[in-house]
Amino acid sequence: MTTAAAASAGAAIGDVVTLITGDRVQLPPAGQALAPRIQPRRAWPPVSFTSYVEDGDWHVVPSDAAALLASGAVDERLFNVSELAEQGDGDAVSGTPGRTLGAHQEPELYDLTVSMRDRAGRPAAEPASATVVDLVSGRVDFIGPGNPTLRLPPSRYSVTATVPEPSSPTAEWASSLVALPELRLDRDREVVLDARETSRVLTTVDDRRATDGSIIAATVVDIEQDDWPVTTWVGAEPRFSALYAGSVAGVESAAFGFYVRSTLEQPLLELTALDPGLQVPAVWESEPLRLDGEHELPVVYAGAGRPDDLADVEVAGALVVLRLPGEVPWDDVHERIRGIADAGGRAVLLTAPPTGPARSAAAADSVLDDNPFALPTMSGFGSPAQRFADRAQAGPLTASLTSRPASDVRFDLAYPAERSIPADLQVAERRRDLAAMRASYHGGANTGRHYVDARFDAGGYDMELGWDSPVMSPSERLEYFSPGSWTLYARDWLWWGAEQRIELRRRQAEQPIAWNRPVAGPGFGGSRIDGTDRPPVSWADGLLEVEIPLYSDGDGRARLQAPGSIEGIDDGTTRLYRDGLLIGASDLPGLGGFDVPERSGVYRLTVENRRPPDLTPWWPTSTRISADWTFRLDESPAAPPLLAVRYSPRVGLGNVAPGGRRGVSIPLVVERQRGAPAHRLTHVAVDVSYDDGASWRPARVSGAGDRRTLRLDHPGHGFVSLRARIRDAAGNTVEQTIIRAYEVG
Repeated sequence: MTTAAAASAGAAIGDVVTLITGDRVQLPPAGQALAPRIQPRRAWPPVSFTSYVEDGDWHVVPSDAAALLASGAVDERLFNVSELAEQGDGDAVSGTPGRTLGAHQEPELYDLTVSMRDRAGRPAAEPASATVVDLVSGRVDFIGPGNPTLRLPPSRYSVTATVPEPSSPTAEWASSLVALPELRLDRDREVVLDARETSRVLTTVDDRRATDGSIIAATVVDIEQDDWPVTTWVGAEPRFSALYAGSVAGVESAAFGFYVRSTLEQPLLELTALDPGLQVPAVWESEPLRLDGEHELPVVYAGAGRPDDLADVEVAGALVVLRLPGEVPWDDVHERIRGIADAGGRAVLLTAPPTGPARSAAAADSVLDDNPFALPTMSGFGSPAQRFADRAQAGPLTASLTSRPASDVRFDLAYPAERSIPADLQVAERRRDLAAMRASYHGGANTGRHYVDARFDAGGYDMELGWDSPVMSPSERLEYFSPGSWTLYARDWLWWGAEQRIELRRRQAEQPIAWNRPVAGPGFGGSRIDGTDRPPVSWADGLLEVEIPLYSDGDGRARLQAPGSIEGIDDGTTRLYRDGLLIGASDLPGLGGFDVPERSGVYRLTVENRRPPDLTPWWPTSTRISADWTFRLDESPAAPPLLAVRYSPRVGLGNVAPGGRRGVSIPLVVERQRGAPAHRLTHVAVDVSYDDGASWRPARVSGAGDRRTLRLDHPGHGFVSLRARIRDAAGNTVEQTIIRAYEVG
């Protein structure tokens, strides 16, 4: 496989890069109409983001960096996430500073001066910033309080400002989003974006449990000469922060859109000082080690947590509060918490996350996080965390701690608007007016968390939060949605997972949906992970591109594998032969790009993949997958006529089928590539193994066409492996083997 082809295969599933600000960005697959997914580096204080495409590259600019860009203090290439992905995650941009965003030589220029004011009428201070978008060319510029004037060519522009607001008794953090939907720049102009023209963005529901979650307000600006809009959004967490939005009165634009997108759930972590009833915004620093459940704990103050700080403090059974000085390295934090654990401490609260060198063995972005702290450890934020520490230092203090691995309920709500920002942005929803879904999240005892998100189709752009929230498996819960078109998304420990598009109606009767049901195996049905209907094996610029989802679920949703070179989990190969000769190989299972200058011939495509049980104890099934396809191609641009076999055994939430039963019916579906010629099936045979493929015996298959029924005898307990051999009337074949396809017991 060529270098270009290898890059194409990796980009197909979305690279993840970390900005210098610490925010993580997952790029959409190349050429697909999806925006980057953004995981902010912190929960508090909220940060806004602007995302846009320039010269074919995605840029993501956090609000706390926009003013630095406006002043020229930092290089814009540090936020070119496409370029960073090509260089490698976290690579520094070297060389001389790049051009100023949107800088061009123009024969005619005018001054655009933007003044920003907060809700008290005061001039906005950093990190306030304004994003200026040329509605014709898509050029993007940034303005900060210290650099309020841009020199721009005549055109039509849209301006969106994000303004931090002072804290209040009801909101530790607050932000305003103020927009001028359209401005014609044909002379020097001065613009005032005044947050006093905004109103509160607030969504509530008639479920007292759902007080936490996320809410964002976003402007979406369409560009005449580009298919990609420019999006600026700011987020808030309902319990501790407030969000305001508004646009300049009387100004509208056909190119301007706005939306509010919110998810409401139970708080995952609640920390409250019982006297005087002070709530602290906090997050767990290490997910594998939480103190779940409801607890009432004594609280003690232990300074910086050094041995001399602990000498006169009784930490046994207590929540221990630490104030860490300056840039304490994470490895030192590990040592101090280990000392508290040795002294019998129950949990630790850091009054702020350490800002020193990152953890060496327990990097915060590790997907496995296999070196957690010695005790459940939280980081608190803002002045509430400092007041909590002051109260603990004054002593004595008792705190209530409630921690949940996931919420028992979820509300996904979306409110799009066009031309300007509505004046009334407060909505009180009732469950009976929403669409309800009973969601089942399947998995074994060690599966743990899934992560879910949803995108709302606003008729031209997707409204999404950009980050996801956890749900335990196995579990079942009610989920509520605004009526409309949604794309639901669920993943496990990876950055990508399965998607399903669904149309929901207001007051719709409760509808079931199940995730992660077996059998996980190769699949050609459903939409791709990138949201398109392009076939998994297809032609592109002289290449035969292969992106076969090897772990599509039993309901036909595509799910990609995680090769070792990408996420360090799956191990395997992909090989392509023509007329018996090897023409290309890839060490990425099910992924590759192969140069095929002459299409006509008889092809053989083989894929092998192994998911080592010692690395993935939460994944007990589909541990080895292989497929061997033969197919004939001519010069037609049609997709190759590949076949795949999908099984859907009846299982419980734990993904275990009843054991000790004879003649169990298993639905079998033969899937075909979209856009490929479909030929009548002439042979469908399945073998079954109960000893992980050491021995095989024929299974009974009945029915006709692409849908058949497999009949098996289940042992009392163990695993069922399946091997299928399919042939169609044109001679296309597949032999597909799945070891430990599903569990019985």
